[in-house]
This record gives sequence, C-alpha cells and structure tokens, in this order.
Amino acid sequence: MALRVVVIDDEEDYRLILKDILEDSGYEVRLASDGVSGLSLVLERAPDLILVDWVMPQMNGLQFVVSLRGHKDLKEIPIIMLTVNQTEDDKLEAIRAGVDDFMIKPFESEDLIGRIESLIKSKK
Repeated sequence: MALRVVVIDDEEDYRLILKDILEDSGYEVRLASDGVSGLSLVLERAPDLILVDWVMPQMNGLQFVVSLRGHKDLKEIPIIMLTVNQTEDDKLEAIRAGVDDFMIKPFESEDLIGRIESLIKSKK
C-alpha cells in the first residue's frame, strides 16, 4: 500500500511538480490549494505526511499547522513547510508552530524525497 502525502500550495505549478515527484517515488498524492481545503482533506483521511506552503490565501501554512496540531488524532503527522521565506526567524517561527522540517523553494527533488522518507521512518 502506497504511503499518502497531502500537498498544500496555492501555486498550481508547484502542486503539479510535487505531485509528479512524489508519484514517481511511489506515493499516493492528494492536492489542496489553500490551508482550509488542505485541512478538510486531512480530516477526511489522515495522510502519512503533509507538505505545506507558508504563504497562501484564507489560511496560511502556519495557521494550518497550528490548527492541525490542535487535533489530538492528527498532531503526530509529519509536516514539512515549503517556503520562499528564508530567514532564521522564519524557520524558528515555523518550528515553534509545529513543523517537523523546513525547506526553502526551490529545492532538489532528491533532498525532498530523502527528508520525507526520514520523517516517515522516525514517526513509525
């Protein structure tokens, strides 16, 4: 059975690129364009990992993470924040909100897959 990843990003190009990278690596992928629809997807069927962009309309990535971490049944799902925000303060803010890892766009697909595999193994 393929591991499930939810990708939440308001940029369609990034969603589709991530979908291709993940499916090529054997993951089942579901997509959302903002935090609100992403939260609905996760509540509907919990994934094994979430990739979330920081800057999005309606509910940004930090708000999404804080909301998800408030759900006792979902708070252990690994989350990787993908963002163009790259200061140390940004990284600390994301970690304090509850992300497990932080990647600056653009990134190498091999690095992303390696981090996903590492996080999923560490949470089992």
